[in-house]
Amino acid sequence: MDFALSNDTGLSDYLIGEQELDGIIQTTDVQSLDLISSGPVPPNPLELLINQSILDLLDELKARCHYMVLDSLPEGLVADSLELMRHIDLNLFVARQNFTNKQLLQYVEDQYERRVIQKTYLLLNDLGNPAGYGYGYGHYEEDDQPNRTKKKRRK
Repeated sequence: MDFALSNDTGLSDYLIGEQELDGIIQTTDVQSLDLISSGPVPPNPLELLINQSILDLLDELKARCHYMVLDSLPEGLVADSLELMRHIDLNLFVARQNFTNKQLLQYVEDQYERRVIQKTYLLLNDLGNPAGYGYGYGHYEEDDQPNRTKKKRRK
């Protein structure tokens, strides 16, 4: 969904101390949905995401919001995404059939098994086979064995 909002000011401005939190929150046309864009690309994005400022921001937003969704890089896990995953309640990976690189999914599983990320869910979309299943999903739970994935399918 395109919210047609500006990216001139955003998270990067907050993390470098150029904006207060209220100065980066944008209101969308969707009722009760606000957005913080990434803002201008800083020269040191990883440093900003492993700084105490991001943890303070997440704590402040948790106090203000019912739910938060953090959207990160769509392809590949990079250090900043992995750092954020350590501080959130649930990790949802959306994989597109015949599009998402299978090595990425293996990497996600490896990170889960090594306990780098937890509470990890996979949503498989664009299952284009009309004779097959309409959708599929799998997830890991903390009490699962590391190599087991619970899967359910519906016709």
